[in-house]
Amino acid sequence: MSLSFGISTLHRALPSPATMHTHVDTPYTDAHYGASHLDIFFSSPTYVSYWVDSFTGWVLLKSSISPPVRCSYRVSLCRPSPRLDHLIMSSALASLASGLSTDTIASMLSTMSSSQIVSTLESLQTAGVNLSSIDTTAVISKLNITQVTGLLSSNSSTVNGLLQSFTPVQLVSLIDDMSNSTSTLFKTAAATNNIALYKQGRTLVGLLLKKMDTTFTESQLLGVFKILGNGAAFGTGAKVLMDKAKSLVHSFFGGANVDVEIPTRLLNLVEDYQPAIFGSYPDSKDIAPSAIFIAIFAIFTIIYTLLFAKNWARGHKFLITLGLAIYSLIRTLGFILRLVWAKDITRLDVGLTSTIFLVICTVFLPSLNLILAQRYFTWKHPVLGSSKPFMTLMYIIYALVACVVIMTIVAAAVQIDYLLSESHFAMTKKVIRASSVLICLYSLVAVVLVFGASFIPASSNDKDVLTYQPSWISSFSTTYFAPKGAAAQNNAAVPDDKRHAVRVIQSSTYHHTTVHGEQQHEKELHHLGSIIVISFTTFFLFITDIFRCVSTFIDQYNKNHSWIFDPVVMYVMFGALETIVNLMYILGRIDLRFYKPDALEAPVATSTSSVHDDVEKASPSASSNEEVAAVVDEEQNITTEENVANKN
Repeated sequence: MSLSFGISTLHRALPSPATMHTHVDTPYTDAHYGASHLDIFFSSPTYVSYWVDSFTGWVLLKSSISPPVRCSYRVSLCRPSPRLDHLIMSSALASLASGLSTDTIASMLSTMSSSQIVSTLESLQTAGVNLSSIDTTAVISKLNITQVTGLLSSNSSTVNGLLQSFTPVQLVSLIDDMSNSTSTLFKTAAATNNIALYKQGRTLVGLLLKKMDTTFTESQLLGVFKILGNGAAFGTGAKVLMDKAKSLVHSFFGGANVDVEIPTRLLNLVEDYQPAIFGSYPDSKDIAPSAIFIAIFAIFTIIYTLLFAKNWARGHKFLITLGLAIYSLIRTLGFILRLVWAKDITRLDVGLTSTIFLVICTVFLPSLNLILAQRYFTWKHPVLGSSKPFMTLMYIIYALVACVVIMTIVAAAVQIDYLLSESHFAMTKKVIRASSVLICLYSLVAVVLVFGASFIPASSNDKDVLTYQPSWISSFSTTYFAPKGAAAQNNAAVPDDKRHAVRVIQSSTYHHTTVHGEQQHEKELHHLGSIIVISFTTFFLFITDIFRCVSTFIDQYNKNHSWIFDPVVMYVMFGALETIVNLMYILGRIDLRFYKPDALEAPVATSTSSVHDDVEKASPSASSNEEVAAVVDEEQNITTEENVANKN
C-alpha cells in the first residue's frame, strides 16, 4: 500500500516567519529522526523564499514550476523530523485543517513509521483538526502493509475514533482493499514459500477481525450487512449473509485453505437481528434441557415401537401407535438438532431442520388426537360418523392442515435462505401468523367432536344401524393385551350379509344393533376415561399452540425479545406438556380404548366359514341376528377360555 497527500494555498494559513523561527531554532539531525518530506505549492515565487526561510530545520530539496494552475510554484522540503513535532504541526499544519486534502495527508504519512503516523494523527486531533472529515479509507489504502499493521495494532483512541468514523460504504471499501492486499500477500507467500510473508498476512487479517470484534460500532456493521444484502430487510437471508461473511473472511487468505472463524461479534449481530422465534436461538444453556428431552422422547419412541410390535404380533393392528412412535422420533431428532445447533449457531441448515421438526409435531400430535376423537364420535353416531360427507370433510381437514404445514415450512425457509425486501418479509410473517391461527383452531377440532358426540342425541338411524365392535377386548387396563389371534377369528366369524356393519370402538354400553350379542366382562368398559384423555391432551396441545401463535404476532428482533420467546417457555410447551400428553396416551391405553376392528373383507375366506355352515345346518333361520350372535358369542367364549387356560 502507498499513501499520497497534497496541500493547496498553504501560504494563506501558515503562521508568520517570526513565530515559526522562534518556535524552531535548532535543526534536527538524521541521527535522531528519519526524514520527512513536504511539497508546498505557492501562487507567487515571492512567497517561496519567504516561507522557505521560515521553516528552520527544513532543507530545500528542489524548486519547480508545476503546470499553469492557480498554485503553480512547487517547493520540495525535507526535514529530519519523524513526527512533525507539535510546534510545527500545531502552529502550521493544524491551522490548515480546512485546507488539507486527502492526498496531502497521505503524502505526509506514507514516509512515516506506524508509530509516527499515530503520533501525527494525535497531534492533528489535539490541535483541533477534524479528522472525521478526512477520507481515512483513502489514506489507509495508500499505506504499506507494515504501516497498516501498526495502525490496526494500536490502541490509540485517535485511531479507534477514526475507524469508528467510517461510513458503512467506507468500511466495505476498506475491507475490499484489505482483502485484495492480503490475498496478494498470501499468494506471493505460497508461490515463494515465504513464511515471513505468511505470518505478516495472518497478523494483519487477525488485527482487522479483532477490530471488528472490539472497535467498529454496531451501526457500522449493520450498515455493512445492509450493503452485503443489497438493502434487504434485517432478519432475512441469514444463510446468505453467513455464506458471504465466510467467503469474505476466506478471501483475505487468497483462497488458501485456512481454518479461520467469523468474528464472534458478527455472529452475535446476525443472531441479534434475526426475527425472534418461539424458543429463541440456542446457545450453551440449551444443551442440558435438550439432552433431557432427547432422552425422554427416545424412551417414548421405544415404548410406542414395542407396544405396536407386540399388538401387531397378536393381530391387534393399531396404526396410531406407530404414528406416535414416528412423532416421538421426530421430536427426538428435533431436540438432537437443536443441541447440535446450540454448539455452532452458524449451522443454519441444522437450525432450520430443527425448527421444522419441532413445528411439525405441533400438527402431528393434534392430528392423531383428532383421529381418536373421530372414532369416539363414530361410536356415538355411527351413521353420521361413517357417512361419506363426514368422512370427506375429515379428509379435507387433514389435507388443509398438511398444506398449512407445508406453507409454514416454506415461509420459514424463505426467511433464512433468501434476502427479502421489507414487503416480502412482511408477507412471510403474515403466512406464518395465518398458519399458526389455523393450527390453533385445528387442535380444538378433537374436543369439538367429543363434546358434540356427547351432547347431540343419537338419531333413530343410529339405533337401527348394524355395528361391529371389538368385543374380544375385555379390559382397558394398562397391563392388558388383546387375546392373540382374536381379531382375525372374530372377523372371520362375521357372516357375509353383515360385513357392511359400521366398525366402532369397544364399549360395554351401546345404543345400536351389533353383530355380536351382549358381552359380559369382569369390568364395565365405559368411555369416560376416553373423554378425559382426549379433553386433557387437546387442552395441553391447544395451550402449546396458543403460545406459539401469540409469539408470531409479536414483531421483535431476537436482541430484545419478550419472555414468550425464552427457551424455557418452549421447553415447557414442547417438552413438559407433551410429556404429560404421551404419558396419558400410554397409561390410558388408547390402543385399546380407540381400537376399531379391521376392515371386513367379502366374501369370507373358505377356511373360516365352517362355523356358519354348522349354524345353517342346525337351523334354517340361522341368518337371523339372534342366532348368528349366539354362534359368534359361543366361539368367543371358547376362545376366551382357551386364552385363560394358556395363561394358567
